[in-house]
Amino acid sequence: MMNWKIIATCCLLAAILFSCGNKDGSLKEYIKNADSASIAFYVGDSTTQIVIKDKSAIEKLGSYIDGKRIEPLKCSDSGSIWFYEGGKKKMQVDFSINPECSFFSYMMNDKIFAKVMSEDATLYLNSVKDIATGIL
Repeated sequence: MMNWKIIATCCLLAAILFSCGNKDGSLKEYIKNADSASIAFYVGDSTTQIVIKDKSAIEKLGSYIDGKRIEPLKCSDSGSIWFYEGGKKKMQVDFSINPECSFFSYMMNDKIFAKVMSEDATLYLNSVKDIATGIL
């Protein structure tokens, strides 16, 4: 018969390990498992949306969000990115592509994460916005 103290200790250790979750704010699992993504751009009072189903395009989009963590910025959002798995929304990432205030932000484990937006990410999102809004 196993000692109840050993069983209790194992259960406690397992509970601690499984409750920790993703503390660094990495979206890698969401992006890896995503089968589609959508990008919504807020233009005036309207919203324009584009859907991405190509896995390599989803991974490229996700790679832009993996920048250095920063303090959340106080400026208006330009849009949102949603990652889907099996038709269910798994993660929402808000973004701003304003030249003086560009960043990504999202909630994970009841914490707000903000990430630096690279120049490549800004160019990519602006080009997608041009396509989505028919500016080209």
